[in-house]
Amino acid sequence: MLEARVKRLEEDMSEVRSDLKALRSDVAELKGKVGMLPGWGGLLAVTGFIIAAVGIMIRFIPNA
Repeated sequence: MLEARVKRLEEDMSEVRSDLKALRSDVAELKGKVGMLPGWGGLLAVTGFIIAAVGIMIRFIPNA
């Protein structure tokens, strides 16, 4: 009876190990994708460009 429980626990642990390996690879993939995102400087540059473009459009496009 005790041996059956131990065997079941060992099988469950092997399943947990395989799940952890899959999780580890998924986390590594997400780290790679997050690492490619722009930092604060890039975000500020894009925001500044958008604000400048809108300002130019407002200034030079005539009112209807």
